[in-house]
Amino acid sequence: MRTIFYCICAAAVLLGQAGCANGAGKPRLIADYFVRYLADVSEIKAQASFYEGDTLETAVPKVIAGGVSFQQSAMEAKSLQREVVRYLLQRRSEFIPPFTFAFTGDDGEKVTYTLPMNPIDSFSFKGPISKSKGGTLILKGEPLSAKESLVVLFSDARNQAGSVTIQGPITTQEVFIPATNLANLQTGAGMVYLVRKIVKIEDTPARYVIAAGEYYTPAIGVVLVE
Repeated sequence: MRTIFYCICAAAVLLGQAGCANGAGKPRLIADYFVRYLADVSEIKAQASFYEGDTLETAVPKVIAGGVSFQQSAMEAKSLQREVVRYLLQRRSEFIPPFTFAFTGDDGEKVTYTLPMNPIDSFSFKGPISKSKGGTLILKGEPLSAKESLVVLFSDARNQAGSVTIQGPITTQEVFIPATNLANLQTGAGMVYLVRKIVKIEDTPARYVIAAGEYYTPAIGVVLVE
């Protein structure tokens, strides 16, 4: 069973971190971007929401008059509660980063934001995965940067789940999985998949951007021993 994290930030959290607008009296643009890629079905999903204001109390949802694009394709605008508009694109696609959102600002200038993302090329385990001793994960691909994390998710034949989160940066291809993270699992056949996550924040006088990306690997079969 795959758990979709969907880590796009709630508006209140985002705005609470956004700080003050620039001193020119122009409302500050606050942008929330999210990209998710499911490698097993080659599906990409992109979302964007916008707000305008200098404080949590005064910021309001913003509609982008000319619409928003993702990778040069128009995104669908969906109205949510409290007048929030979410721009959405979901389709089958190869994984071809980096990923760019674009729209035309109120002043007529083109505004873009590009989110870099890296895949997990492949992964496996070195030796057995043990409930009492843990296991060693072998990763193939670019090492995790300081802005990235890796979630390793296990499930057993009863659909009991276990997980461990590894925070970057890491420079080695080998990652130890502690036994404590496997304690609730049943020995025998199971499945493992990985989620590579990135969160980036841009904080300037003109805009505040929080962007998150998640890359989900296909699941592989494993055997958990005592």
